[in-house]
Amino acid sequence: MLAEAVDMKEAVKEDLIVPESSNTSAEELYQMVCKVNRTEVSVDDFLTDNVYYYNCEKNTLNAFVEAE
Repeated sequence: MLAEAVDMKEAVKEDLIVPESSNTSAEELYQMVCKVNRTEVSVDDFLTDNVYYYNCEKNTLNAFVEAE
C-alpha cells in the first residue's frame, strides 16, 4: 500500500519516516529533528535539519521545512 510520508534524513546513519496520517505538524517534526541532531548525532554524521515530504503519486521528495 502506497502512502504519503514525511522523511527526516538528518544524519548519515539516521532516516526517520513518519506517515502523513500521524497528524504531527511540520514544526513539531522540525523541532524533533533539530533536537536529535543536537543531542544524538555526531558532527561527522550530521547532514541536515531539513524535513522532506514524499508524494507517492508523483514519486517526488521535496523539502517540507527548510533549516534557517
